Amino acid sequence: MISKSSLCSQKNPKSFQSSLKIGVKPTKKSVKRLGVKEKLGKRLFDILFSLFMLMAFSPLYVILSLLIWISSPGPIFYIQTRIGKNYQPFACIKFRTMVQNAEAILPEMMAKSPEMREEFAQNFKLKQDPRVTCIGKFLRLTSLDELPQFWNVLKGDMSVVG
Repeated sequence: MISKSSLCSQKNPKSFQSSLKIGVKPTKKSVKRLGVKEKLGKRLFDILFSLFMLMAFSPLYVILSLLIWISSPGPIFYIQTRIGKNYQPFACIKFRTMVQNAEAILPEMMAKSPEMREEFAQNFKLKQDPRVTCIGKFLRLTSLDELPQFWNVLKGDMSVVG
């Protein structure tokens, strides 16, 4: 699942968001324009498929929510602002895989460890990130942290792709 815009699939969404802030727009690749019937059919598929996935996996949602709630304090969902179709921001919903206030802890970690600071500067992520919870490692490994994005598909913020 990715956003209607392929821009969200870039390796570094932070740099993309910062480039939008300074007025730089990415170059457009050749994009096949869908007609009205194709758009309607795609949207209908997105609605039906996301409803099916939300209902079929609702027991798994409950189990994962309980595991997140038990394993670490904080909210069950992590909401990240992403850029979608026509460069419009939307709230992307995921299961929380890190400790609460992970963004606030990052500068402190970077100050203590030059190795982490260098790895983060190169990749914008850490391979062995200590902020990731034990259930979060499992969720990321299995991509189950992205299941709540079917709500975004249902709302029309995202589309099912592939």
